[in-house]
Amino acid sequence: MSEILALLLVLLVAAMFVMVPAWFVLVSRYFSFVSANHPHLYQKMGQPSLFGNNTPSNNISFLRYVCGREYFSSGDDQLISKSLFLKRFFYSYLVIFAAVIIGVAGIGNS
Repeated sequence: MSEILALLLVLLVAAMFVMVPAWFVLVSRYFSFVSANHPHLYQKMGQPSLFGNNTPSNNISFLRYVCGREYFSSGDDQLISKSLFLKRFFYSYLVIFAAVIIGVAGIGNS
């Protein structure tokens, strides 16, 4: 049974390694979309970018926006769709991360 759990843990870690670069690509495209189509919103987020203007306050502002529901009031179906996808992706990553932490702790206690 522990071999199956160890294999599952390896698969979850592999998923995390794939998800991180995918997240960077998705966020970069999201920033480009928002800056081109919703400059007021991009300004409100602090004009974030992956490298140039990547501050903790911009990251918090961005995550607060994506994980919130404010984008529904924009009326832009593309923005809503992209925001919902990023929200689901972020929460999926958090669940996988938590599962890996719990799995490592569980295997370590065996």
